[in-house]
Amino acid sequence: MRRIWQVLVLAAVILPVALGTPAGSVMAEQTRSIRVETIKSQTPNGRPAVALVVNGMKVAQLAKDQRSRTPLHNISVAATLIAAAYRNGPAELTVQATDNTERRYALFLNGKVLLVATDMEGKAWGADPEELASTWRQNLIDAWNLPPEEPVAPEPAPAPENTAAPDATPVTPSAEPSLSGTFMSASTVVRADPALANLTVSRGHRVYEPPEATQYSGGSVNGGLTALVTGTTGTGEPLRNSIDSALRSYTGAGARDQLSWEFAPNGGQPSVEPGQRKSVKVSYQLNSGGSVPESATVDVMIENRTITIPRESYTFFSNSPERVVDPQLLYYADLPARQSGRLVYHHQNQNGGSLTLLARVLNPGSEPVNVHVVPGMCDPDINTFFVGFKSAEVFWKNLNSGSGYILQVPAGGQANLAVQNLKPGYTGSGYFKLSNLSDTGLRLETMALAPNSAPPAQAMHNTPLASHSVYPAPYHVVTSTFTAGDPWLYLRLGEDDPQSITDDSILDGCYGMTHSFHVELRNPRDYPALVFVVLRASAGEVKGQFFIDDEYVVTPLVASGEEQLLKEIPLKPGETKLLKIKALPLNGGFYPASIILRQSRQP
Repeated sequence: MRRIWQVLVLAAVILPVALGTPAGSVMAEQTRSIRVETIKSQTPNGRPAVALVVNGMKVAQLAKDQRSRTPLHNISVAATLIAAAYRNGPAELTVQATDNTERRYALFLNGKVLLVATDMEGKAWGADPEELASTWRQNLIDAWNLPPEEPVAPEPAPAPENTAAPDATPVTPSAEPSLSGTFMSASTVVRADPALANLTVSRGHRVYEPPEATQYSGGSVNGGLTALVTGTTGTGEPLRNSIDSALRSYTGAGARDQLSWEFAPNGGQPSVEPGQRKSVKVSYQLNSGGSVPESATVDVMIENRTITIPRESYTFFSNSPERVVDPQLLYYADLPARQSGRLVYHHQNQNGGSLTLLARVLNPGSEPVNVHVVPGMCDPDINTFFVGFKSAEVFWKNLNSGSGYILQVPAGGQANLAVQNLKPGYTGSGYFKLSNLSDTGLRLETMALAPNSAPPAQAMHNTPLASHSVYPAPYHVVTSTFTAGDPWLYLRLGEDDPQSITDDSILDGCYGMTHSFHVELRNPRDYPALVFVVLRASAGEVKGQFFIDDEYVVTPLVASGEEQLLKEIPLKPGETKLLKIKALPLNGGFYPASIILRQSRQP
């Protein structure tokens, strides 16, 4: 009777625990972030298991199949529910008995079953089911650094929300390689083959799963000469872009002024880790059209701050006209206050002479504003496939590592996102995540300018020659099942054809939009099966770039109608696996393309 009474009290009076804070909550220096992983683990007696890791802490482990699902499947579902709860704000954690046998207890998140502690699961870990489920609950609370009674804003996670290795340098593989989940643990990073000739496979890229509706609340750049960056390591182009933006704000450089700068001699390029602040000396020269340029050496404070950025709500696609003949406004759109969008541009110079391709942000308000930018660019190239692929690779790297910078846009002024010189026949291509951190709506423009000409001081006049297409959020998710013995499963990349919300255009090919495919692989047979994952160029030439589970896969240029094998996945008798594929339809390629799952290597 005493045991039964304890169960009833636990189910009836356990207090809700807040897992998140309302959107827009403010912390002193940083906002909260979350990292959810599933990794290989083992029971105390050495049996294989799967662990759920939240913000670097193991919160739960499973070793036994439940409800005809593998531990990996159940842990992955829990990871998805946790990520959704984080996106949607406050949530409740409760532990309840699911029957009268005292042999099954469930951990509920917002009334939904998160994890189930069965009698067999408890035996695997040396605990009874009630103790096991209660431990999971407390671990999850601790992972957010929350007190059990009074909901408060959690501390930032150990890593920024978007994380991955910042360059191509191999790092030591993790002792517990990642399997699936919201993020993938890093082990090795490689660069794509510049010759577009080989299939490159690399384990360990972490894949960013953005929050749904989290608002920025990280404060602003306050006075002084401060360059603000984000990411696992503050280096590279985001750092240089941030310093350039800070110097322009400091000097009051206008759109027509030429600003150049370099790190002071013997200073080197700094590396600023998350949470760090470093002061560096920078020598700059500002030419405002006078006879003598302004020159000085100043101290710049570089700060790497962890901030939470909203998921993109819009896709801004600048591609019409794709082949640019004369200087003109190419594209314009509005970025609303406190909103985020993805800008994708791809233009080829058909002028016969050089052109300057410019992407910029304009601030019509009376106060300066900040924009968080995650850039993805490479140098223009004569090969339109390569430039679309390479810029996407840079964007993936920066997005997954949270590597970005604060672009400071003066009141009534403008700030450049990209300035590229296009030789005849060359293509400029880029992907940017842009988050407006202000209460003022901003204007985005891309344009072609004559060489060495300055951009207009004000917004360019809208003309019928300029496109104005704004599409929905750049995310497309497909969930499916493939059972051994089934016909081929076709996953279409770039077939969604979203409708513009500003005009009657359709984004054929879904260029620059993240496609996520979640496929449950099943082998109900009593003998092994082998599943082949294949890319087919259905509409024309494509060059693929994928994250397949914990592997980064790059294909050669695949000719129209041809195929490229991406991965082989073995299935044991009776085994179920969750396959996750992420991809972008790349600028320069022809879509839709097909990702095919089948049990034969060749058609």
